[in-house]
Amino acid sequence: MAEQKYYFGFRQIKPSPPGRWVACGPHDTFEAAMADRASMKAWDSEVDVPMLYASKEEAEKRLNNE
Repeated sequence: MAEQKYYFGFRQIKPSPPGRWVACGPHDTFEAAMADRASMKAWDSEVDVPMLYASKEEAEKRLNNE
């Protein structure tokens, strides 16, 4: 099994409709993911809470409910 890393979701919400979630990462620690997440917050976007995933592809599938 692959080592899990932290990824968080990012998507543009303006202009409507919102875009697809994009996984940002990998990050070795939750703290590193939170720091990157904080730098990506903006008025025209959403960010999700960092979670552990085995790959970027797995993170994007789960973020987009596929």
